Amino acid sequence: MKIRTFFLKFSLALVTGIVLLFNIYLFPRFPLHVIQNYFFIGALYTSALLFYWLVFEAFKILSLVERNLAFSGKCLTAVRNIKLAAGGIGIAYIALLPQFFVVANEEDAPGMVLIGVAVMMLPFIISTFVAVLQHLLQNAIELKQENDFTV
Repeated sequence: MKIRTFFLKFSLALVTGIVLLFNIYLFPRFPLHVIQNYFFIGALYTSALLFYWLVFEAFKILSLVERNLAFSGKCLTAVRNIKLAAGGIGIAYIALLPQFFVVANEEDAPGMVLIGVAVMMLPFIISTFVAVLQHLLQNAIELKQENDFTV
């Protein structure tokens, strides 16, 4: 199990590094008319901070799994925080959507709006999936506690 959790931790660290590189090198180099829209830049960095919080909670879950505490209250709290972070990222992406309309109108690319809407919907889909997992984990914890009291 440690090899699998190590692989997942390594993958999370790799993805986090890529997002960090975007934050350092790509976000500050947007065109001038986009940078002047501080709301756009604020939404980008807010979504990045929420992503880092999500990754931190995922690391907590993987550490709990390594210690055989996957069915505990700490894990349930971490799953809840992941759900909230994913929802927050979705809200931050909603704030980015008007800029997609502006860029699509300037570039005459209506497909860009569809791509923006699809990207905006992904965090909400993830948040809904994590909410279902949270409910299943809560039921599993309750069953585990009942079983511990029975034995």
